[in-house]
Amino acid sequence: MIKTIYCSPLGDVAVIVHKGALCYCNWNEEECRKKMDRMLSLISQDKDCDEISFVLPSSQTDYAKAGHFEGKKDNTIKLQLPNEVESKEDLKVVDSEDLQVMEETINQLDEYFAGRRKEFDLPLVLYGTNFQKMVWEKLLQVKYGENCSYKSLARICGKPNGYRALAQACGKNPLAIIIPCHRIVGADGSLGGYTGGRSKKESLLSLEAKFCIGKNP
Repeated sequence: MIKTIYCSPLGDVAVIVHKGALCYCNWNEEECRKKMDRMLSLISQDKDCDEISFVLPSSQTDYAKAGHFEGKKDNTIKLQLPNEVESKEDLKVVDSEDLQVMEETINQLDEYFAGRRKEFDLPLVLYGTNFQKMVWEKLLQVKYGENCSYKSLARICGKPNGYRALAQACGKNPLAIIIPCHRIVGADGSLGGYTGGRSKKESLLSLEAKFCIGKNP
């Protein structure tokens, strides 16, 4: 498992990759940390899991500054974390597939915030109830630059009277931005809630409205 902090233009985002898939991507805010703790608890049940944490800069061009990589053997890469003693004993082993997914996640987030990416193409794994996962999968159908009301999404999910439960499922979304719960608004057009804060939700919607012309990847 690799856990890192992505420095977005709107604030820090915690990102977790495990077994070759992105399983968590959410704002590094106090109100979101319970979700991250729950995710780490679920992953920690994997006896083969060793946590590797490091901070990545927002630009992929500066990626090498975040850590030093040595060699490649089997399916692992040795990672020297910054500010640590540069001895062979301190080198930590990272699954190369996890590293590739983390690098691609950072690349695609950079592209998204620069207005060059409208859809994410990443391997995902969802931890949640069947209802929550169904809601999150439906959220992926709400296109870039578009909005959908909680009530409309409830009908799409086949639960026309369950929009409150749906709103709760949106609030527990572990992959903010990637699974675009920020595109769900009130029936009257009001922003509604958002675990990253209303200002971030408004900023994401404004960013997408600015770049919604042209459907490049």
